[in-house]
Amino acid sequence: SAAVLKSPKTRDADAESIANMKNVSEDVLRTITFRRDWMHRYGIMRAIVRNPRSPIDVTLSLILRLNAKDQKALSGDRNVPDAVRACARREVARKEA
Repeated sequence: SAAVLKSPKTRDADAESIANMKNVSEDVLRTITFRRDWMHRYGIMRAIVRNPRSPIDVTLSLILRLNAKDQKALSGDRNVPDAVRACARREVARKEA
């Protein structure tokens, strides 16, 4: 998977489908986050945040960039780590206050 991502022929849709996979390694997801042009796409960013295997240090910074609807959905998602869910819950409470 990492070799596919490094190929110049890899499209945004390919990166998004890989980010949505629940069985990819943490290194592959980290590789996706290193490409700026991919991280400007909202669908890829949302897929990285919602993936339970994504690195927490990357995920926590991306939560702030999600829209309110996705943050609220993430705050109740049991498939993501507790730290990610708690951060999303704090952001939802901060925006409502």
